[in-house]
Amino acid sequence: MSAHRTVVLATMAAAFIAMMDSSIINVAVYSIGSDLRASLPQMGMMISGYVLFYGLFLVTGGRLGDIHGHRRLFLVGLSAFTLVSAACSVAPDPESLIVLRCAQGTAAALFFPQVLSMVHTTLPGPERERALSLFGMVIGLAGVVGQVLTGVLLHANILGLTWHQVFLINIPVGLAAIIGVAVATLRKPPRKRRAARSELDVRGAALLAAGMLLCVFPITEGRVLGWPWWCFLLLGGSVPVLVLFWVWERRLAARGGQPLATPALWRLSGYRLGNAVLVTLLGANAAFFFVLVIQVQGPLRYSPLAAGLLLTPHAIAFGATSVLARKRTGAAVLVLGCALNVLGYALALVAALAGPNGIALIPALLVTGVGQGLIVAPLVGRILADVPEGHAGAASGVMETSIQLAVSFGITVIGLVYFAGHSPKAAYTVSLAVIVGLAVTALALVVALLRAPSAERTTTR
Repeated sequence: MSAHRTVVLATMAAAFIAMMDSSIINVAVYSIGSDLRASLPQMGMMISGYVLFYGLFLVTGGRLGDIHGHRRLFLVGLSAFTLVSAACSVAPDPESLIVLRCAQGTAAALFFPQVLSMVHTTLPGPERERALSLFGMVIGLAGVVGQVLTGVLLHANILGLTWHQVFLINIPVGLAAIIGVAVATLRKPPRKRRAARSELDVRGAALLAAGMLLCVFPITEGRVLGWPWWCFLLLGGSVPVLVLFWVWERRLAARGGQPLATPALWRLSGYRLGNAVLVTLLGANAAFFFVLVIQVQGPLRYSPLAAGLLLTPHAIAFGATSVLARKRTGAAVLVLGCALNVLGYALALVAALAGPNGIALIPALLVTGVGQGLIVAPLVGRILADVPEGHAGAASGVMETSIQLAVSFGITVIGLVYFAGHSPKAAYTVSLAVIVGLAVTALALVVALLRAPSAERTTTR
């Protein structure tokens, strides 16, 4: 196997477990809570602690890779992630597991942005396209596969390990990825483009982390805590902090410094509009699976294993389409994919109006799987196509942070709709109608993206 292929497979495996871990605990959380005697808010923090700290430090992790080398940050971050995963598997109490999940998310934020950066800066054109296709599969499949895998593991209960095995699966994958990248790049590490001053924008990193914390924490914890008044205070406080971050970044770039996320990236129409499409698309997808799992495990009374297995048609359709269509990256493919996504959610809405029936959801899951399989890989490629090499890490970090925010906002907004006091059927159908609207918005944004210049380059400092 060539060194390039080894690097691609190893980095994609690492990216897969990073994204999978944001959802893999969802199905196991009640088993964990029962064993560790955790309260409902503590169980919520076991899930959201990872997502929160992962989102907080993705941009910083990407920029550190630009400064200190993507290979180095990948190996350090993945090593820490693997060690913390082992510690999570033996956590003795809820408090320890919450702290470890936060540390796990931080470690993931260090290595995950380096995946696309290494692809973007080291692979020749055809190999880069194949790697981006694989990355698109990772984005689309990790969350679904994580929930299916958790259901299977809990049902099998290998060696009586119950929920502990959910964290143990990261260890062999992490070690294999570390060894693969370390050996494949030993003689010729991925080249690093040095920043002008090789310094981290500490003030920008602090402002962004504070703004993200004020924004994401109330979003992820508000519903579990009953939306206390201070949640809205924190959300409101995030706006001026994030505005200060943007002002500081512009000022630093204007005087020749190295901002955490250069504002010039947002003058690239492909990057700007592509991120908008990705955010809308994945926000709708997260919302869809959130209400779907609630519906099948609640009114339809599916077991965790059965609920996970119901999602497999989507995963199979997505994976197969991503592979078969990886060389088809034209405008028609993106439009067709978004149109199929709208159709799939509409089919789910029709099935909901007809009455509760899990089997009736399978056509919707197949169609959305095909649609998203057509979209994600070419969309990621278009987003990063015009990004200068020296800003690949920061650009990847911003894109991945946008994805995390989209998932958090999608689940929170649809949760507010679903739990607004309607009957279960009304809550489900209204939620699906909102999701169809988001999918239509994504289709409109794709049309705008395709009309934008495809090869514009803006000078970045």
